[in-house]
Amino acid sequence: MPRWQNDPWFPDSIWAPRRERDAASLANWREHHETLATLQGEYAAALRVRLEQDFGPSSNHTRPASQPAPRPATPSAAASADNRLQELPTQQLATLHPAWQAALDTPAARDALARLDQFLAQRLQEGATIYPARIFRALEELAPEDVHVVILGQDPYHGPGQAQGLAFSVPDDCPAPPSLRNIFNELAQEYPDRPARRKNDLSDWSRQGVLLLNTSLTVEQGAAGSHARKGWEAVTDALINAVAASSHPKVFLLWGNHAQSKQAAVEAHGSTCKILKSNHPSPLSALRPPRPFIGCGHFTQANTWLTSMGQQAIDWF
Repeated sequence: MPRWQNDPWFPDSIWAPRRERDAASLANWREHHETLATLQGEYAAALRVRLEQDFGPSSNHTRPASQPAPRPATPSAAASADNRLQELPTQQLATLHPAWQAALDTPAARDALARLDQFLAQRLQEGATIYPARIFRALEELAPEDVHVVILGQDPYHGPGQAQGLAFSVPDDCPAPPSLRNIFNELAQEYPDRPARRKNDLSDWSRQGVLLLNTSLTVEQGAAGSHARKGWEAVTDALINAVAASSHPKVFLLWGNHAQSKQAAVEAHGSTCKILKSNHPSPLSALRPPRPFIGCGHFTQANTWLTSMGQQAIDWF
């Protein structure tokens, strides 16, 4: 047995014996696998189209002539245009709850927002395509005291029609990216008797009090991490501090090293914060030790803790 299988952080559920299922749960499980198989085909088709757009036809990513090309499941042109940045950050602040505005009314956050306005205006003038349109969408339906769960991402998706301003979320007409598919895989493992989630848009989580916050809130098309270290970290740190400092119970799901770098800031605000840590749901790390994402049990653990603190559980489906 490999040594890492004895690591206490590695979940036993990865190799635990499969439990018997009744007819209803077996039907749900089969439905889940059919959904995943469909999504896999759609994602492969969309990836093939994107490769050909970026690099031209290649024998490495084209199918034999005898096989018909599948219809790609790509967002519509209207959806692609709709999620491009039009308004600068300070222009969008006015729509936010006063508590968020107050959280950003600090010297560090004000200075960062001013620098971001200047940087983004220059990049737009130079012809850059920047996502998303609604930079602060994760905050639009919540005040800090309404947040029950925080899920931290790194930066928005950088493809046309993908980024919505909610970490890990994409529109329902967009194929689920690999990290989101692993999130759904983990949900299916934790809730085997529930039908597979069919919605890639996670705005229903946001409405229940889940803050889906990227630590960088903009990105340029086709360039992951392009707006890191441009000032967003000071802005999102102020938002994280505002949530952690509120008096009601909340759970922080810290997936990956980047999110876990915020642990000390969260812990500084006392015992009303529950922290759960694992690897990032990316396929590159979701199954790797010491804390694999697949099998982490975070969704059920978060709900168990919330209900023990007198809070409403989240309906992840």
